[in-house]
Amino acid sequence: GWVFSGYYWSYAVGQLPAGWFVQRFGTRLVLPLTLALSSVSFAAMARATTAIEFAAAWTATGLAVAGIFPCCIHSIVRWFPADQRQHRRARLCQRR
Repeated sequence: GWVFSGYYWSYAVGQLPAGWFVQRFGTRLVLPLTLALSSVSFAAMARATTAIEFAAAWTATGLAVAGIFPCCIHSIVRWFPADQRQHRRARLCQRR
């Protein structure tokens, strides 16, 4: 339970600063940085040999991937006219 809660808490806490970074620096800078950080944290999960190392890497993964959704929403707002945004957001949130 505590391993998964570390991921979800770090994801939730990371959403606000990630949204600020996206608004401040833009999607073109923040999204590749977010993806690079998440790749590093996924690699750290694969190399973990103890439960503590895995929990730390999993928590770092939650923090790293927290920026992906704000980047996507920011891109939708910038690229699509107001009358098409709801449809695009709904497509983004679908689980297919």
